[in-house]
Amino acid sequence: MTSPTLVRVLAISGSLRAKSINTAVLLTAQSLAPADLTVTIYLGLGALPHFNPDLDTTTPPATDVALRAAVDSADALLICAPEYAHGVPGTLKNALDWLVSYPSFFNKPRHHQCPARRGLRSSFPPRNSRSHECPLD
Repeated sequence: MTSPTLVRVLAISGSLRAKSINTAVLLTAQSLAPADLTVTIYLGLGALPHFNPDLDTTTPPATDVALRAAVDSADALLICAPEYAHGVPGTLKNALDWLVSYPSFFNKPRHHQCPARRGLRSSFPPRNSRSHECPLD
């Protein structure tokens, strides 16, 4: 019998709040992950510089290099973020801007989670997302 392959998930919280429900959801996923799955939570969202195409060169900022390396090392991405003004929070949008031209990002299975409060309706993420869950009950 062969041993199962380890699946590596990179989890990104779209909130920088210390007591974010989004981060709590990811920490719960990390603690409940089965033995053949690891969940690594990306903690550099707030350290990314504002996206500037002039900096997105062959030598991008070190924080962008670290984000792309984290994406490279993952088999899948789990993004958990609040909805702001019918879209994603600015810090998450900034990270996505840094990744938009990075081929490895688009080749990864992605799941977007929006733990909205009861009664709120969410439109996050865009309709072309590959996976989306946003509980409303």
